[in-house]
Amino acid sequence: MAEALLRHRAGQLSLDLTVSSAGLMYDGAPASDGAIEAMRRRKIDMSGHASRVVHAGLLAEADLVLCMARMHLREAIVMDRDCFGKTFTVKEFVRRAEGAGPRGAEAFPDWLVHVGAGRTPTSLLGDDPADEVRDPLGRSNRFYRRTAEELAKLTDQIAWFVGAVVPAPADVE
Repeated sequence: MAEALLRHRAGQLSLDLTVSSAGLMYDGAPASDGAIEAMRRRKIDMSGHASRVVHAGLLAEADLVLCMARMHLREAIVMDRDCFGKTFTVKEFVRRAEGAGPRGAEAFPDWLVHVGAGRTPTSLLGDDPADEVRDPLGRSNRFYRRTAEELAKLTDQIAWFVGAVVPAPADVE
């Protein structure tokens, strides 16, 4: 859902972003019915989505890696230790980007250094609800809708901070 939402928002804002997703468990699985329904309500078609498993090559190619939970972030870093500086949970990224401010004309890698300033791998050990987007898999359609709402707000903020050429969403100051 995060991929679909961020791709949709980037398209609305004419941002030149390549957005893709990968996970830890399945390759080639379709999106869940709950995810398809939650996105359909937002007029986003996910019916053609197929999952893929993350690997070190994907991480190395990415300019930014966003994870739903710290567990995913830790797994990414184990696969590619060099990706730590560009790998965040979605919530951590938004929180840190708020502190760093929008990118503006700054080169993305330089801005990302500001976003991650003072961060260490050991600070991300364990789980923290402040950094986690709860996985709706196997839950009710209502839970999927709530997760979609949370991800829509977060991806709007991500698009704004990364693009830094659009007005701030209502909940970004």
